[in-house]
Amino acid sequence: IDNTINYNPDEGDFLGFEEYSASFFIEQCGRMHHECLEQLEGLSDAKMEIVLDTVGKMNMLYFAGYRNEALNDIMNTDGFKMLENIAPCFTKEYAMAMLNDERTDHNTLFIPVSSFEKQ
Repeated sequence: IDNTINYNPDEGDFLGFEEYSASFFIEQCGRMHHECLEQLEGLSDAKMEIVLDTVGKMNMLYFAGYRNEALNDIMNTDGFKMLENIAPCFTKEYAMAMLNDERTDHNTLFIPVSSFEKQ
């Protein structure tokens, strides 16, 4: 598959680039988890594609810094319900770990002040 893009910023198609980036990120995640899900018995190809799409969207939102509301919205989808019902595997563990991240806001920069004062 050729994943190259011919993008000319002078054309001003920034929305197209945003859509391309999101799609590419989701597809790459799907490629990574496809082999794992393929080994599960009883998971049809159609359900596997839905689960892969759900995990890909979760992964994209997670690494974009969105946690709470965005991931909670995904938890209400059919794809997430399918993910919850598959047998234990790396893909399921990976997705569920995103929901247990204690650092809930990676869009805020925190710079701690040193506790050592100059004397």
